[in-house]
Amino acid sequence: MHYLNLVWNTIKIATEKNIEFSDIIEQNYKNNDANLFFQNLKQEIGFNDYKCLSKYNKYIDFVYKAFENSFETTGGKRIRFFHSMYVATTAEKLSNTLQISENEKEIAILASIFHDIGKSHPIYKTKGFDGYKDFEKKHNIDHEKIGAEMIFDILKNDFSVSKIETIANTIIDKEHSEIYSKILHDADNLSELGRMEIYKSFYYNASDKQEMDTAIAYWYEITSAIKLKKIKSSQIQIAKDIMMERLQIIFDIYDQYKFVSSSNK
Repeated sequence: MHYLNLVWNTIKIATEKNIEFSDIIEQNYKNNDANLFFQNLKQEIGFNDYKCLSKYNKYIDFVYKAFENSFETTGGKRIRFFHSMYVATTAEKLSNTLQISENEKEIAILASIFHDIGKSHPIYKTKGFDGYKDFEKKHNIDHEKIGAEMIFDILKNDFSVSKIETIANTIIDKEHSEIYSKILHDADNLSELGRMEIYKSFYYNASDKQEMDTAIAYWYEITSAIKLKKIKSSQIQIAKDIMMERLQIIFDIYDQYKFVSSSNK
C-alpha cells in the first residue's frame, strides 16, 4: 500500500470528526511514510513560523479569533487562519530576499496577515454559505474589498491613515503595481502548491464522499493548468523557483503512487 492511501484515510477520518488542521498534521502516525508526509507538509508551509512574527502578535491573535468557528471543505476547521499565517511568513521571507525598506516589508506582512480577513465578515454567515467563490459570485461581493474596509477599524490606533490606505490598496491590487502587492500575490500563490494542495483536495473530496482516485485526479490532472498559470503569473523570480520545486514534488509523488498502484495490480 502506498503511503498516500494512509494519508487519505487519515484525512477522511478527520473530515468525519471535524478535526482541526493543526491537530491533523501534528499527530504521530504509526506509518513512517505517512509521518514523513505530514512532517514535510509542516516544513513546506512553515507551520510554526508565524510565531516568529512576534511584533504582530496582536493582529495574529485577531485573525485567530476571527476564524475561530470557520470551516471550509478545502481544509477543515480554522484552515483560513493557518493559510493567512503561511502567506504572512512567506511574505516576510520574500521581503528579506529583496532590497526593500522596512516600511515596505511591514506593509507586505500586514497586508498578508489580513488579506483574507474579509472572509470572516458576518455577511458570509447571514446570507448562507456555499463556498467562497460561488458565494461571492452569487451575491456580487468581494472579500478583498470587504477586508480592505475592515482593516481601517482594526489598525486605526496603530498606524497613520495613509499607511492603512496603502495596506488596504495592497489587498485589493489586482495589477500588482507595487512591490508589496507583488509579494502578497506570490506568497498567496505559493500556499496552493505542493503537499498542501494534496491535503486540501483530499479533504475536499473526502468531505464530498468521493473516492481517493478522484482526489488524485483533482490535484494532479484537473488543476495542472491552474498551477502553471499561477507560476506564469508570479512576480518575483525566487517565488517562481519555489513554485517550480513544489510542482516537481507533485509530479514525483504522483509518479511514485502510479508506479506502486500498477505494481500491485
